[in-house]
Amino acid sequence: MSMAEMIDDLQAEQDSLDDVIALLSDDAWLTETPSAGW
Repeated sequence: MSMAEMIDDLQAEQDSLDDVIALLSDDAWLTETPSAGW
């Protein structure tokens, strides 16, 4: 895999993650997780 391909792959992963977290409400960001303190 070339450096350019790795960068493209990383960008695609970041875009996918952003698609998921962009849907979270402000309240959802404040929700405690089952792994408190982690």
